[in-house]
Amino acid sequence: MATADDFDFVGEGWIMWRAYDQAVRTELTSNAVRGSSGEWILIDPIALAPAARAALGPAHPPAAIVLTNGNHVRAAESWRREFRLPVFAHLDAAADAPVVVDRVLQEGDLVAGNLRVLEMPGAGAGEIALLRGDAHPLMVVGDLLVNLESHPCQILPAKYCREVKSARASVRRLATERFDALGFAHGDPIRTGAGARVTGLLDALR
Repeated sequence: MATADDFDFVGEGWIMWRAYDQAVRTELTSNAVRGSSGEWILIDPIALAPAARAALGPAHPPAAIVLTNGNHVRAAESWRREFRLPVFAHLDAAADAPVVVDRVLQEGDLVAGNLRVLEMPGAGAGEIALLRGDAHPLMVVGDLLVNLESHPCQILPAKYCREVKSARASVRRLATERFDALGFAHGDPIRTGAGARVTGLLDALR
C-alpha cells in the first residue's frame, strides 16, 4: 500500500500528502481541509507515516473521512480504526466501495459546516467534489480531473471514465463554480487561478 512520509501545507487550512502506488502505476494524492470548527476532514486518504499522523495536531484531530468515489477507499479503514472516524461517501460510491459508509452524501450537503458536496457523475462510481467557499475558495476533486506530469490539469482520460459524456458535462458544471485553488486525488495542487484553468478546458470539450 502506498504510504507518504510526510504532508505539506498547501494553503490556509489545507494540507496534502502523496505517494506513488506501484500497483496502479500512478501517484495517489490525499487532501485534508479544516472544517468550520477547526477539525481536519480527510479526503481520499492514503497511509501516512506515524510521526506525520501524530503531527496533524491533538488540538484539531481528524474528524471524518470523505471518499470522492468508490475507487478511493485507499487507507480509509486504517484511519477509521486509529482515530475512530466516520466515513462519508455518495450512495453510488457506498455501493461500490469495500468499506462501511456511515453517512451518505448528496448534492448540496455540507460536511463539517463549510464543505459543500457537488455531484460529478461520469468518472468514478459516486463521484463528488467538495467546495470550501471562503476568501480563497478551494475545490477538491476526485478522479474527474487529474494534474499529473503526463496529464497536466485535464479531464480523466476517456478509457478510465465510467461514462465519458457525463464526465464532460461534470467538467462544464465545475467551471460554473467559483474557486481559486484546486486539490486533486492524483497530482499536484493548483494554488491560485484554478477556476480559469478549468474554464480553459471547455474549449477542448466542444
